Amino acid sequence: MIRIYEADRDVLEQAIYLPMIMIILERDLKIIEKSPFRINQPYITLMENTIKKVQRDLKEVKDKLRKENMRVNQIGHDESFTMYEFQRI
Repeated sequence: MIRIYEADRDVLEQAIYLPMIMIILERDLKIIEKSPFRINQPYITLMENTIKKVQRDLKEVKDKLRKENMRVNQIGHDESFTMYEFQRI
């Protein structure tokens, strides 16, 4: 097993988690937009601002990966687990 430096590990974790967060936020935004709340605009605004923040964070992570010549690949998944492969190119 190869040891991964802590700073690299943090970037790799973000490269995995941020796309998941984007999927969840976008799905939740669609639900809120269709919801019967009388005042749903504050929730929509909050979700849109959060999505923009996550997009900025994800861009920074992708830039760091590119700069450090690292890659994260999903190599398999089932109902309980997802396996990723980390590479230096």
